[in-house]
Amino acid sequence: MPLLAVLDVTAAPVALGHAIGRVGCLVAGCCYGKPTSLPWGVTFTNPVAEKIAGTPLGVSLHPTQLYEAGAEFLNFVFLTWLGTRRRLPGRIIGAYFILYGIERGTIEFFRGDPGRTLMFHDTFSLMQIVSVAMIVGGAFLCLRGSGNAAPIASGARTIVRPGSSI
Repeated sequence: MPLLAVLDVTAAPVALGHAIGRVGCLVAGCCYGKPTSLPWGVTFTNPVAEKIAGTPLGVSLHPTQLYEAGAEFLNFVFLTWLGTRRRLPGRIIGAYFILYGIERGTIEFFRGDPGRTLMFHDTFSLMQIVSVAMIVGGAFLCLRGSGNAAPIASGARTIVRPGSSI
């Protein structure tokens, strides 16, 4: 099966799974944010979260898990919609790379959990650098072959015959 077509099909479900996983992070207390005085800050009280993830107890924190869960759910909705349109192979996964790169790169500014690889005098995290690479790669996938490749029609099927190359 063509790799880009397979990746296009998996992009929206990956975003949905990631959204669900981040709700699990909130429940576990991991991947937490920096202290905040905003009214939607979350305060963890369970000593197990402190023991397992080092979560500060009794401190209002940015709910970065919910920020990411919400953004990933919106990504899921958008990518599902995009999948109903005529497109070139790689455009959906490219769009996901762009969306996730922007989302994660931004949310990293609000993260406060230890263990993230901070660089450049703790100005940026390794995930922010990876996010930039995802945005660039996603833009390449979205823009490549814009004028010379045949789009995939919605509902089109790829038939591979024995002995043919993919």
